[in-house]
Amino acid sequence: MAGYIGSKAVNLSTTGADINGNANIDGDLSFRDNDKAIFGAGSDLQIYHDGNHSRITDSGTGNLRLRGSNVGMESNAGHDIFTGIEGGAATIYHNNAAKLATTSTGVDITGVLSSDNAALGNFVYAGESGGLYLDGGYSTRITSTSYGAANQSMLFYTGTGSGSERMRIDSSGNLLVGTTSSTPHTGTSTGVAIRNDGGVFFTRANADVLNVNRTTSDGAIAQFRKDGTVVGSIGTNSGRFAIYGTDRGIRFTASELMPTNGSGTATDDILSVGHPSYRFKDLHLSGSIEIENGTGNVGVGKNALAVNTADYNTAVGWYAGNAVTGGYNTFVGAYSGGLVSSGTNNTILGRFSGNQSGLDIRTSSNNIVLSDGDGNPRVVVNNVGSVAMGATDPTRHGQTTKVLAYNSSTTTTDFALHVGRVGTGTENQICITNGFGKVGSVTTSGTSTAYNTSSDHRLKENVSYTWDATTRLKQLKPARFNFIADADTTVDGFLAHEAQAVVPEAVHGTKDEVDADGNAVMQGIDQAKLVPLLVKTIQELEARITALENA
Repeated sequence: MAGYIGSKAVNLSTTGADINGNANIDGDLSFRDNDKAIFGAGSDLQIYHDGNHSRITDSGTGNLRLRGSNVGMESNAGHDIFTGIEGGAATIYHNNAAKLATTSTGVDITGVLSSDNAALGNFVYAGESGGLYLDGGYSTRITSTSYGAANQSMLFYTGTGSGSERMRIDSSGNLLVGTTSSTPHTGTSTGVAIRNDGGVFFTRANADVLNVNRTTSDGAIAQFRKDGTVVGSIGTNSGRFAIYGTDRGIRFTASELMPTNGSGTATDDILSVGHPSYRFKDLHLSGSIEIENGTGNVGVGKNALAVNTADYNTAVGWYAGNAVTGGYNTFVGAYSGGLVSSGTNNTILGRFSGNQSGLDIRTSSNNIVLSDGDGNPRVVVNNVGSVAMGATDPTRHGQTTKVLAYNSSTTTTDFALHVGRVGTGTENQICITNGFGKVGSVTTSGTSTAYNTSSDHRLKENVSYTWDATTRLKQLKPARFNFIADADTTVDGFLAHEAQAVVPEAVHGTKDEVDADGNAVMQGIDQAKLVPLLVKTIQELEARITALENA
């Protein structure tokens, strides 16, 4: 059925009406539930109420667009739900309060942005301080020292309640853990500072500051580089702590400090301690010191055993044993034995070089020399055990101040003991003392020797000149005999115990004495002690002769 409403053609059917052109309707245009206002040739856009909900459905091609300079969505109560301003912000509201708004630089969020009930953050807005909250509350958060100001630090909080600051990245880019200072090592505060200039500082009170653990295999735990090149490492070798450079280092064992190669492996004869120009100061030890160069050699001091090619030499001192090529020598002192070459088994104490003051032992062996600080030999023991004090040759008995003890198993004209002084007057040669002081001496004059015992009147008391010497002299029993060890030689003398009964001071020891092991302890006699008795007897005899002559 067709007709017109005014000038507009209207086609009516059992399902609706088609209007060609514009239609102006005064009043409401009502649609029942599920009746739709349909737009588009293909029913692309539909507006209707389905009995429960009001719907705008776009099922056609293209986009559904709402266009306006200011676009908004409101609730029935007139509260904003969404607003959009041309050239300005698009804002989403909750209960008429803005929660998310676009800006020229990004998005402002007010409140908590959550996903699956996991709090993601609490962002600040201009004029207030806040941060990013990570636990839905306030204790775990990331914030700044002062929102909106320049050069601020980023702070990280954990804990309970309002939380405690645990870490920060300050305005200079330093990462600080447990501290607010980028230099905790300069004071008493504790914490870790990883600085933007590459410095790393650890400070901790009353506990280990740094624990580093390498598992399974040995090797470097910390590696050190200079301009990108490895210069050293700290690590383990054979399960032990080691510090090593690229070619050598040290390794610690339970009781020893070992030299190592560049991988921390213990290596013999690879590392020196100190330098000739840069020396350590003092060495304090509670035990022994073992320094070995070659087999059994010990050299202590600059250039000690410098060119040594033999074994078992010991040299202590500057240039001690510097040129030695023989073995088993001992040199102690600056330049001690410095000129000894092929000589062996020598011992030098002092600065004697091996060829000095007329004594040359550079190529000889088994000598002992004690010298002074100038290298002059003061005591010499040669290779047969003969001793010279104040001389260099134990076999020479010339007129010189010296003491010689000559050791020889063969018959010789050399004396076993030589004591000499160069003076020709009264010279003290030997002094004998005990706890009371000097009790005897051996002296010489220009032509003779005196064997002196103490006799000064100041040492004596109870002096008597009237006593019977003749009667005592008659009690002595001079005898002729030979010693068992020399059966062919008969001599005059006394049996010690018989003389002891008359002149006890002339005899030493006790008759038939034995030691703790049953060995005989032989008596001895000083026959000079009989002289006073002889003199007194002669005086008594002379008196009697004189009396008889005068009768």
